[in-house]
This record gives sequence, structure tokens and C-alpha cells, in this order.
Amino acid sequence: MKTGTLTSFAFVALMVACVGLSQGAVIMNDGFEAAETLAGNGWTGAWNFSGATYGNPANYIWSAGDKGTTTKDTGYAIQSGDNLELVFDIRDMDDEIATGELVIGTLFYNAGAGDVVLDSVGYDDGDVPGGWNNGLGYLLVTATAGSVGYDLQVSFEFTYDGLGGQQRFGIDNVIVSEVVLDVIPPTPNPATFSSAPSPYSDTAIIMTATTGSDQTGPVEYYFNETTSGPGATDSGWQTSASYSDSGLDADTQYTYTVQMRDSVTTPNVGSASSGANVTTNADPDTTAPTPNPATFASAPSANGSSVIHMTATTGSDATPGPIEYYFSETTSGPGATDSGWQTSVSYTDSGLDADTQYTYTVQMRDAVIPT
Repeated sequence: MKTGTLTSFAFVALMVACVGLSQGAVIMNDGFEAAETLAGNGWTGAWNFSGATYGNPANYIWSAGDKGTTTKDTGYAIQSGDNLELVFDIRDMDDEIATGELVIGTLFYNAGAGDVVLDSVGYDDGDVPGGWNNGLGYLLVTATAGSVGYDLQVSFEFTYDGLGGQQRFGIDNVIVSEVVLDVIPPTPNPATFSSAPSPYSDTAIIMTATTGSDQTGPVEYYFNETTSGPGATDSGWQTSASYSDSGLDADTQYTYTVQMRDSVTTPNVGSASSGANVTTNADPDTTAPTPNPATFASAPSANGSSVIHMTATTGSDATPGPIEYYFSETTSGPGATDSGWQTSVSYTDSGLDADTQYTYTVQMRDAVIPT
């Protein structure tokens, strides 16, 4: 039972996300509510305190020189490969303690010849914000070979140097659990592309990985150009499943892989995908067809009293696709009509006035798609 200001604290959630574990069996969950004595909850040992109790036996008003240690046997026989987690709430220490660890939590076992500590965690006043801090106390240990078969035990030690006079501090909600560590890389493993690398332009390539799945997120992705192609840059680890590599050479082949990792403290890194080859677009064609200016292979000539016929010199261009021609009457002569863009090199303008002068030009364009 706790009284006083409640302060939400995300330490445990953050630790779980970083370490990479999933909750297993709860071995012990003790809120110290059963009695106002430690023995009433199965704890041994005694506090040496001079102040009055406050809420429960793990939360006293402490005075200078007060101290205490208490121990509880969880009744759980340690098994090979166990990963054991200790979580507990800590009440603030009133910002009065300059040095020293005031609360020490320990997981240990007794091998007959004496206690053997698996690991401990200590907190002093500088570690503990004001009020109750839910789950601030945290310890994760892996069972040693020598601990297998012995009962897991937990202990707490308090000391107080009395710099702030009488102060309230304590622990509550002590939970010991068996947890499962995340040792598996994200899936799919090896990673794959949902959208294979493809040219975006003559200098850029885009790609998207298949979204990864893992119990310890977020999943991160690493896009790697494996041939050291000119201008290519790896992505570095990123949370986005998409990547664009730019500053590349035109009309050049590049090869990319992608791999994934999770967010465990020491990440589980998956295997890279198979390499995917891609070639950037060729340099854009910025040159008009030749000859430039365009010329007439057969100059405009009358064919009767109202018709004029003409043929352009056939053009040549680097861009595949048809060349187009535009025949234009430049004097706005009566009845004259421009050809519009057409693939034919010849044009006949009809409906003209007899005995009238007309002036024609021709120009060409290629099949480059405007950007």
C-alpha cells in the first residue's frame, strides 16, 4: 500500500524495450500489504528505525543513522538458462542525501556454505525523483551454472545518513519474474525488397524493403550498395523502410542489399537480402534533331493554282522514337494552314489563293518526354 504523491515513471517500459524481453512467469509479487510487520509477509530480518511507520513496513519515516536489511525466499528453484527480473517501486528520498546508496536490491541464492549474489542494483537520492516512482527499481540477471536448483532469494538494504532530518522513503510492489530474452532477428530473414531498386532519374535510385516484424521494435533497415559504385552511399541504420540514393552516375549499374535489426540493447541483426542490380537512366537528351536548323529536301512548290507541296530533310536524333516535323506558313497568307507536329517529312497546304506568294519554314523535334 502506498500513500502520498503518485508519480508515473517509464523506466521499466524503456528498459524492456531496450533489453528485448517478453514477460514470463511471475515468481513473486509482494506489495507489503499483508501486515505491518516484515514477518507477516514472509520477510526475515529487521529494520532499525527510530521514526513512526508510514503506510507499510517497507516505507518508514527514517531518522539519522537508521538502517535495515530484509530477505525473502521466493520458493522458486532456479533453472538453467533462467533470465530473472526484479522490479520495485521507490519512494522519493526528499532530495536530502548527498552521497551513498540508500536502497540496494539484490537477487541471490544460498548454496549452504553461504549466500551467493547473482547481481545487485543500488539507488541514492540523486537517482530518485519526488514521490512514488513506479518500477524505477530494476535488475535483470541470468542464472549461473552454480545457481541451478537453489531457491531464488531477494533482499533489500536501507541506509540513511540523516542529512535532511526525518524523511520518508521506501519500496513497494516488489515483483520477481522469469523473462524471455529476444535473441531472434526481425523477419523476414534474410530481408527482402517489397519494391526492388529502380531508377528514379539518371542520378538517383529508389527502393523499399519488406516491412520487418520483431518483438522488440522499432525495426531498423540498412540499405547497402555493394559494388562501391560511383557516387553511391549506404543508408546507415534507419527506421524508414524506403531509401533513395542520389548523386549517382548516369547509365551505370549499381547493386543493393537490405538487412534489418531490432532494438535490443545489443541488436539482433538479420541476414542481408540477395543483391538487386539496377541501372540509372542515361543522360537526358538535350540536343535537337539534326540538321539544325532544319532544311528542305524538296523546297515548297506549287502544284496547281491552290496547292503547295514540300518535303523536309529527314532528321536524326540520339533519342529512340520518331522525329516530328512542323511546317509553318509565316506570312499568314490567305487560306494557308500550318501542319502541326507530324511524323511525316512531307506536307501539302491546300485551299490557297491563286497567283499569291506564300512563305514556309520547317522545324523538328525528338521524342524526349518533357520533365
